[in-house]
Amino acid sequence: MSLLLLLMACTQADGDRDAYLAALHATSPAAAVAACGRIDDPVLHGECSLFAAAALARSGADGRAACGGIGHEAWRGACYFEIAEAMALRGSDAREACGQAGGFRSRCLAHALNRDGPEVANSTTDEAAMLRALIGQARALGLAGREAAEGATDVVAQHVAGRWRQRDDAVRTFRRIDCGTAGDSACAKAYRLVVKDVAGSPRPTSPCVDGATREAVAAAGLPVWDDKLAPLAVQVWAGICR
Repeated sequence: MSLLLLLMACTQADGDRDAYLAALHATSPAAAVAACGRIDDPVLHGECSLFAAAALARSGADGRAACGGIGHEAWRGACYFEIAEAMALRGSDAREACGQAGGFRSRCLAHALNRDGPEVANSTTDEAAMLRALIGQARALGLAGREAAEGATDVVAQHVAGRWRQRDDAVRTFRRIDCGTAGDSACAKAYRLVVKDVAGSPRPTSPCVDGATREAVAAAGLPVWDDKLAPLAVQVWAGICR
């Protein structure tokens, strides 16, 4: 009896292997999805289907049905997250897909909110109003409470940082006024974003070595701050240098 079960398991493994290889060498994403569907092992089927569904979505087709056919919960959730990203889903489509993303749900919805950010930002020049509109959008997507507020704050921070990057003045100082009516949390996040952006190129010295004073930050060629931003800037650098 045990030998028969072993032979059956080997036959199944061979079939799964052949189906996976067929998916890898498929001539189209749709053919890859079909090949993955012949895999019996739930983990292998989930892995194969995720990559095939993502390829299908990137080709311009709808990959959600392929995700729905995954029986393994973790792979199914990851698949819906990948599909939402690849298809750049927004609104009710994003809410539906992200709602099936399992452990990736909050991240999936936050990314969907980021996709709505530019449109909301262009609808008003007031950052506080922008935050309120984005919180409403976050709630409509399915985020709530702290998650909605944090997601909206992140989008406002990205907007403020993007506007700062477009400045053409020679003195690269981040000022409290650059944040407009944005609150302290969004303003601090915006400053951190511009520091991270500029710090992407090689630095002659690390400002953290000298305690991240304004002078040390300036010597490293990174954006410094004005006096009105000082309390927030100190907190930002404490987190960066930690």
